[in-house]
Amino acid sequence: MREGLKHRNAELGKVLKWARLRAGLTVKECADHLGTSRRRYTALESGSAMIHAAELEVLTSYLEIPPEMVWPRDAQSGAAQMIKVRSGDEVQVVEIAAGETVQIVIGPVDAMSLPDEHKRQGERTS
Repeated sequence: MREGLKHRNAELGKVLKWARLRAGLTVKECADHLGTSRRRYTALESGSAMIHAAELEVLTSYLEIPPEMVWPRDAQSGAAQMIKVRSGDEVQVVEIAAGETVQIVIGPVDAMSLPDEHKRQGERTS
């Protein structure tokens, strides 16, 4: 498989996995809906198997994946771009127009919720 295809399969696999987890579905449920094995579905999510257009169409509908996450628009076209924003366990897809200014506000951070590598040395976490 050519490098470009490997990279694209990996991108699509990440989107499929994100959408499946967001929907609270198992690999088995998605594989059954698609009419394939759990092993092949796992390979689709990992990017090691190539997904067919018809399968992608079925899964984008089933998993309610916005088309922009599968078919990103060219950033040079001036068209809007979709970005994923994560806040805790919640993930949202936000559309931003080319040239639009975006303000990100970060609220207080609970040190207990941070991974260990982000905690300040010497700070008590228990």
